[in-house]
Amino acid sequence: MADEYPEVPVFPNVIEMVRELGLDMRDWVNAESAPFLRRRFYDQTEQRVVYYPEHILGSLSFACPNGHAVSPSWLDKRPPAQPFRSREGKLWRLGTAGIMCPVCGTNFDIELPNISPWLGEVLLYGDEAFRDIDTGHDRPRHCVTYSLVSRPVNEEDDCRLNEQFIGLKKKHFGRADKIHCKELFHARIGEGPTPEQASAFIGEVADLIASFKDKIVVLNSTSVTYKPTQFKKREIEACKSQVFGTLILMAIEGLTKQGRSPRFFFERTDADGWAKNLFTGGRLTLMWPFITHGLPIRSPEFVLPTHSMYLEFADIVSFAVADNIRNRAMEREGKAAPPGPRLDLERLGLVQYQGYTENGDAISRTCVGYPWDTFFAGTPWA
Repeated sequence: MADEYPEVPVFPNVIEMVRELGLDMRDWVNAESAPFLRRRFYDQTEQRVVYYPEHILGSLSFACPNGHAVSPSWLDKRPPAQPFRSREGKLWRLGTAGIMCPVCGTNFDIELPNISPWLGEVLLYGDEAFRDIDTGHDRPRHCVTYSLVSRPVNEEDDCRLNEQFIGLKKKHFGRADKIHCKELFHARIGEGPTPEQASAFIGEVADLIASFKDKIVVLNSTSVTYKPTQFKKREIEACKSQVFGTLILMAIEGLTKQGRSPRFFFERTDADGWAKNLFTGGRLTLMWPFITHGLPIRSPEFVLPTHSMYLEFADIVSFAVADNIRNRAMEREGKAAPPGPRLDLERLGLVQYQGYTENGDAISRTCVGYPWDTFFAGTPWA
């Protein structure tokens, strides 16, 4: 590296770099990386991530000095390849990482994919929805769905979208209070809008989201699994972590290869610990620098429901996807779907959907309308 870039200093290790450059450890980039400089923190941090994007990393292999093709252990726990930022705003990143050839035992370095320039952050807001599906013709199933909606990078677009959303609220409800679909569709009679009024509202919100297709990104990940006999906290969190984790990785990989870092916001709950641990553990893998392309990523932030209108958008997307899947399952298997909202998912416009194959691999499609034929191929739901 010193020969290729003679004007750039090369440090023997991260601690020496931090000391020599006098980095500001209050900078969020450095603050995310700093805890791992303490051996105790590293030792006590669990690596629980069990999935990596096979379609991206599965075909990557590296030749050891003796000519053997080596496919890295992407999820083994290892010291993180975290970036740091100087007081002048420059990113300092590891250029290589060491791996071992399992055939001959030779240790060698591989080059890490550091993308430049860094174009800053994109704010993404996420929410979830769940449905139990019991058609009477098969074992009960459980649907978990997460959605992410980005905030426009341009402040004028953000303001325009906000004004139009407030206008829709006032048009339908006479006020601009925060909207939550569960409350919207399950209010007591006389205390809220009718199901027809609520459906009309979320339909127009979907149209609004679609009209900003060049300004915002919508992502959705959904898993439908058979409910085991024992389906309590541990089993529920396992379902949630699969969908949450693969969606996060999809968003990170897709945005960082364009030079942007996603910044995640989720509605605060009493059970955020599993999500935080999942995210922190991912940094301690070789997968991380490859899906982040060497760019800094903040830990997700868990905020109040009133934090942003984009949490409301994510709630609407998740609610609509979950209801569509439950209703389609019941109708295709000969059972009447419960009364409720009917939103044609095509009205959301272009969405990056993620589903799962029978063996658990994630697959994604970017399209208008839900990709039933791809995600539920060979079933009555397709």
